Amino acid sequence: MSKTNSLEVHSTLAETPARRYLLCMRAVVSKWLIGWMVACAGCSSSEADSTNNYANSSDGSFVDSSSDSADASPAVDAAVDATGDTSVDTVPDTAQDHAASDSPSEDSLLDTTVDAEQDTPPDAPPWIVGNQATCPELAPLRDTSTDASSILQMCIDRTPDGMTLVLDPGRYSLAAQLHLDREIGLSTTGRIGTASCSTEPTHGCAELFALPAFDTRLGMFLATGAVTIDHIVLHGNRQGRSGTHAHQMCSALTDNAYGYNATLQCSNCRMTHSVSMYALCGTGLQVIAPAVNVTISHNTFAFNGLHTTKNMWSDGLTVHDSEKGVYEHNTFIDNTDIDLIFGGCKKCKIRYNQVHHTSDPAGGAFAAIMIQKWPTTSGCYEDVDISGNAVDCGPLRACGSAFYIGSESWYPETPYGTLQNGTTSGLIKGNSVNRAMNAFYIAARGLAIYGNDFLQAHGVPIPNSCHKNIVSTTPIVVSPTAASCHFNFENVDPGMSIHYSSASWAGCVPNYPF
Repeated sequence: MSKTNSLEVHSTLAETPARRYLLCMRAVVSKWLIGWMVACAGCSSSEADSTNNYANSSDGSFVDSSSDSADASPAVDAAVDATGDTSVDTVPDTAQDHAASDSPSEDSLLDTTVDAEQDTPPDAPPWIVGNQATCPELAPLRDTSTDASSILQMCIDRTPDGMTLVLDPGRYSLAAQLHLDREIGLSTTGRIGTASCSTEPTHGCAELFALPAFDTRLGMFLATGAVTIDHIVLHGNRQGRSGTHAHQMCSALTDNAYGYNATLQCSNCRMTHSVSMYALCGTGLQVIAPAVNVTISHNTFAFNGLHTTKNMWSDGLTVHDSEKGVYEHNTFIDNTDIDLIFGGCKKCKIRYNQVHHTSDPAGGAFAAIMIQKWPTTSGCYEDVDISGNAVDCGPLRACGSAFYIGSESWYPETPYGTLQNGTTSGLIKGNSVNRAMNAFYIAARGLAIYGNDFLQAHGVPIPNSCHKNIVSTTPIVVSPTAASCHFNFENVDPGMSIHYSSASWAGCVPNYPF
């Protein structure tokens, strides 16, 4: 959650003769594509934002001592196999039980089948195969440490609008940022419509790999167009970038945007079936305004940052103000700041995500899922649906809070569903928590929060930035600053009220290891 103040970012490539040539090529390709599609028609039926430094060394006050009698709610306790080399413990399977039909269909950019002989027009350039663009010039650079960014950018630029560029499986090393500013797709050859990429070395997807020389803010790609990223692996190479300028910018908390893996600054854009792992610091993926109708689904965010090295922690997915976004069916493993964090998400669906932490102390987090407000974001969650998410913080109970609904441990801001007293808008229901220091910390207003399950989610000391004796005496802790939140009478029901207590964690960051 430690974010830097970002500039409003709009990428412009130099207008060189080569660039003009590529633009002309794009126009030519688009012309024959239109003609081809018309000929085939008879056979067919058919806002700028900024990011913020997350003040991870706040001070303030906490309260309370432990009790053993509060965790009476049932929690789902099925085993989930994590990807990657690190062993993952059991997590609730609430998110995993939902069929793929619950999530949106794949983008039309990717909903195609390639038949090179039948679909490729006779006058197409050689790098268009079937109805997809390719990049054969990358072949000598695949699985090498040679910078592939300039050639890959050339292939991106010549891909016609509405077409998907497919890359052969393998690693492509980058020393410079890629810019995607149009409605195109980026995927792996032969992987569209298959199982999601994994964190295993044998993932079989195209992998973008940050070289030690990579030294650009906001990550390996910056997307400002309505792009679709599908079956792509982002590897931030945090193990190999120690001592670099980017590492210094992270460790001094000067500008942690140098540690990001990627940024989406777009509307109607998507990232699906992909992986973002081993970010140096900051975040595995940042989503910033305009961020309307963004879809992030069926991805894995894993091993980003280090929780036990000061300022080198990283979120998995960081979403600033978004509207009508879909953030669901994602898996989060050992992200080390906040696994999944929002600064505002009006009319969004945040559903069926799984968060789990392993037995690695460096893989802990301050919180697993955080619904909050940065000083420069709206904090609005009107009509949000936060349901079916499952959090298991592992054998170390390595999340300070499974669901942190507020901001006040970091700064005095309040997220809300509605600001009208006595009413609510937005629902947090049907989520499950297992093995956390605290299930829910609530410092918000105008949200309905009830019907959530928890197991082993209270009663242990919580290390914190205030260095106070803090224990979540019940699974649900409601701050005195919370207002107009609706708990469906659980907080007064004789059988359920034992799960609720009141305390202030203002100024005290939970699970702070220093």
